Amino acid sequence: MAIAKKISVIEEEIDINYQLIACELDTSVKNMKYISKDILQDAITLESFEKLVKNIEIEDGTEITSFDDNTVLYEYENEAIILHTTLGNKYIIFDEDVRKKIENKLNYFR
Repeated sequence: MAIAKKISVIEEEIDINYQLIACELDTSVKNMKYISKDILQDAITLESFEKLVKNIEIEDGTEITSFDDNTVLYEYENEAIILHTTLGNKYIIFDEDVRKKIENKLNYFR
């Protein structure tokens, strides 16, 4: 079952230049997906999400560039992904072609 959602359905207003992010991910805005705590249903998946974010930021991800204080491009699992932080929430943003890879990594941390 797919966990990631289309970027167009983010309920919270986040301050991101979607076109710029899409260019960096080499995709279009309509093909961008995200995972955040807001869309996760249970405590185990929330804990897995926190572990995945830590893995991206500290352990296995390589920071490529920072767009602003809250939005960073990482290379993770040989893919370009964006990690965006808002007050109390983080968003992992990526191209739909790597959705399965990110979701499998999320499940790995269960």
